[in-house]
Amino acid sequence: MKKILTLTPNVVDLFLSLDIYSSDNTTGLCGGLELISPTSLILTTRCVRRSLTRSLRRYDEAGIDCARMMRVSTLASTTKEVPTRHPRLPFLLVSKEFSELGFPIFYSHVRLAWGNDAWFRAIQARCTSVESVTADGVMTYVFADVARLHGATLIDCDVPILSHGSRLDGASFAQLTALKRLRWDSAIGVSSRRNTPSAAPALEELMVRAADKSFLALFARSELPRLRVLHLLSDPNTRRTERTAECAQLVEAHAPKLRTLYISTGIAGALGTRFLQLCTQVAMLTIALARQDTPPSAASLSPPNPCTTLSTLVFTVPSRKSGKTKDITTAWTAFFEQWDYETLVPNLAEIKFMFFSWPTTERDIAKHPWVGLAEKLLEDGVHLLDRDGKGWRPRLRVTSGRRR
Repeated sequence: MKKILTLTPNVVDLFLSLDIYSSDNTTGLCGGLELISPTSLILTTRCVRRSLTRSLRRYDEAGIDCARMMRVSTLASTTKEVPTRHPRLPFLLVSKEFSELGFPIFYSHVRLAWGNDAWFRAIQARCTSVESVTADGVMTYVFADVARLHGATLIDCDVPILSHGSRLDGASFAQLTALKRLRWDSAIGVSSRRNTPSAAPALEELMVRAADKSFLALFARSELPRLRVLHLLSDPNTRRTERTAECAQLVEAHAPKLRTLYISTGIAGALGTRFLQLCTQVAMLTIALARQDTPPSAASLSPPNPCTTLSTLVFTVPSRKSGKTKDITTAWTAFFEQWDYETLVPNLAEIKFMFFSWPTTERDIAKHPWVGLAEKLLEDGVHLLDRDGKGWRPRLRVTSGRRR
């Protein structure tokens, strides 16, 4: 210890424990204390100070740092006397200045309940920074007012329009100059003419669950130079009907710009071998199946030239129609035997199925129909993922040695 203190003469803070066992040698410690002069000293015990008394006299820069006791007359944590806030007072009614400054921010994200849009129409003129509008269902004139008054700032729109006999003017979509994400779920017709301007020039993501032919035709004619994500959803269990021909035209019009695409087997089949040839930039493709035992046609995923950008392929089933396990396995085994994915999509890394999970016990693994297919794909460098996004890991196989 004396050597350590000799090499560190500039020690400022010294923490010293006097809980020393009787078997320990303190000669080095006591000899080294005379070589330093700290400004603060912390001791953990008050016993046996005689060995330090002589050294403490040489600490000419040390000081005493202890809190002096004083009588407490007040509590520092007492609450100041302030008026009690009204529990139901709206934020914007605190003051006129607060109302003017906070009004645009407070109504930047608007949520309209079912049939309760009168209050919003009354204050729309003061809402100058609306960025998102979501609703359960509104009339045609409400959407037209939103596009006219907030088209320059609106970024996200999810407003289902109720069909009540009237049609929506297609020019309203051209007023949405800042819109990036549009979720459409309405069967209302859209009136447009040849001179109708292009819709939503800044649109990046379009999700369509239900739409009239006129809506799909309008967006197929529009330029949409920034469109990167397209979701054409359909659900056979609901009243929504898929318009295959119009959806195929929409995909064909904007396929070269897309990075992410969600379509059904019907749309992919309508495009045929041109499908992946048109999607020159798509990296993630999701195909919605009618049934689990009905894979897409191999021709729809067999372009004339290899698709080098596709890396992730997802198969999902929006409906609850599953089919027998044996039929599912037979159908998908035949599909992968017909589809030459190594040549047609050479950079494919993941295939995800959203309708099963991997087994965890050895008994279930032996009976699981997807294990064999997963190991075959893994040999080709393609990972098969379940609904949780977990890839299959082959188990170690222990073989019995040859008897001598």
